[in-house]
Amino acid sequence: MRVEDIQVLADGGNLLARLLPYPIVARVSTLFGDEDPVHWRDVLAREVEVSLHLKRQGVPVVAPTTEANPGPHPVGDTWFSLWEYVPPVQLSDPSPQEALHLLQRLEAGMLTYPEPLPLLGAWAPVSESMAQLLTTDDEGIRSLAEFWRTVDRQLSGIPDEQLTPAHGDAHLGNLIPGLSGWLWTDFEDSSLMPKFWDLAAAVGRTFLLGEARGTSESLIRGVLGEQPDTEQLKAFDLALAARAILSISSNLALALHGHSDLLLARRRLDNGLKLLEQLCSGQTSLPWHR
Repeated sequence: MRVEDIQVLADGGNLLARLLPYPIVARVSTLFGDEDPVHWRDVLAREVEVSLHLKRQGVPVVAPTTEANPGPHPVGDTWFSLWEYVPPVQLSDPSPQEALHLLQRLEAGMLTYPEPLPLLGAWAPVSESMAQLLTTDDEGIRSLAEFWRTVDRQLSGIPDEQLTPAHGDAHLGNLIPGLSGWLWTDFEDSSLMPKFWDLAAAVGRTFLLGEARGTSESLIRGVLGEQPDTEQLKAFDLALAARAILSISSNLALALHGHSDLLLARRRLDNGLKLLEQLCSGQTSLPWHR
C-alpha cells in the first residue's frame, strides 16, 4: 500500500485515521494506562473476529477491510487494525422501533458467536477506575464505591453458564450512519455479560445525562414486554446499575486526568447516584416497574 495522506477522523481512546487514497480506516489503540499493550493486540484481534462473524450473520456492522490483512498490526509500542471506510451521510436518529430492531439483530448475532469471550470483560475496567477515583476525598465518589462493591458481589455470584455473549458497549453512539443504514461499530468490549447488558448500555446514557427518555423507555418495554416478571426486572436492574457504575467511573477517571469533560462527568455522577439509589434499594418508581 502506498499511502498518500492520512486523514484523522477521531482521536479519543482510539485514533481513527483514513489512509488515503484507500477506503480504509486504521484504528490505533492509544490509551493503555499501565496495561501490557499485548492485551490490546488481543482485544483488537477479537474485535476483528466478532465483526466478521456478525457480518456473516447479516448484522449491519462496520466491517474489517477486505483490501488488506485487517490485523492487528504492530506500530511502535501499540497496535492497529484496518477497517472499511464508511463515507459520512446524514440520517435521522433511529426511531424507537428502528433502535429496537437494530439491538435485537445485534443480540441475535452475538448469541451465535462461537469463540470464547472474556468473562465479565466489559465490567473488568471498573476496578481500575475506582482505584484511581478512591485516591481523592470526594463524598460522591465514596457513595459510588459503596454501590460498586454491592453490584460487584452480585455480578461475581452469577454462574458462568448464565452469562451471554454481548457487544459490551452497545450505546446508540456506537451506531454510525452508512449508505445502507445504521451500522454497529466498536466491539472491543465484547464479552460474556449478564442478561440485558446490551440493553442497559443502549439506554443508560439518557438516565445519566438527564436527557429525554422516550426512545430508551420504548427500548426497555420492547425487550422486557409490558408486564415483565420479577426475575426479568431484577436482572435488568442489575445490568443497568452495573452499566451506570461503569460509565460514571470510567468517564470521571478520564476527566480527572484531562482526557474527558469534567463537568459532564460530574453530571453523570450526580444523576447516576440518584438512579443507583432506586435500582439498589428495591423501592423504585422507574417506568418499567409500573
